[in-house]
Amino acid sequence: MEGMGERNNPLDDVVAGVLLGSEMFVAQIRRMLQRRKPDEEIPQLKKLREIIPIEKVIKGCCKYYGKKEEELLRKGKGKRERQAAIYVSKIMSNAKNTEIGRYFAQG
Repeated sequence: MEGMGERNNPLDDVVAGVLLGSEMFVAQIRRMLQRRKPDEEIPQLKKLREIIPIEKVIKGCCKYYGKKEEELLRKGKGKRERQAAIYVSKIMSNAKNTEIGRYFAQG
């Protein structure tokens, strides 16, 4: 006898609370999202984006601005490069503000 309790719940396969589909479909949606500007108002999108560690973001910013990591992490007025690195870290790493603050305070 087959009852409701024996069936799998289709919602168990939902990814990030919004996507239901094959792994190939979810991968395709993830690739599409990489080309769009992040939207902090939709938390589910954060779960679908590729997460890049803060360290990797810092290295990319250092390369882009031609600065050493110590220079980029050092506090000081008028450091647009540092502010940009903090902003990009927030978007790309999916880290909380306190975690990003701790990382930049160590520099």
